Amino acid sequence: MFDKVSKIGHLSPEITEAGWVDRDKYGFSRVYAFTVRGVKYAIECWANLCYLNCGELAVIFDHFEFSGTWPNSFKKNLQFYFNGKTVAILPVEEYQK
Repeated sequence: MFDKVSKIGHLSPEITEAGWVDRDKYGFSRVYAFTVRGVKYAIECWANLCYLNCGELAVIFDHFEFSGTWPNSFKKNLQFYFNGKTVAILPVEEYQK
């Protein structure tokens, strides 16, 4: 999961300030932070699951995708899933007006 999470910053120009934070003395980090539409998020990674954090809110997930398949008014979303169920939709890109 670490490899997939580390690519979030390259998915869209709307995802900014992306990178691993709070590295230990060996350069290892479990926390990947990024900003979308002015809101700061962090993902805490563990062996087989992760947490999407925003402020005091934490949402557990085991995989995610960058897609436009969620039925909302956004062109692209980060869609988070746990045990096959949708647990969070983070709108990233709007349609051009």
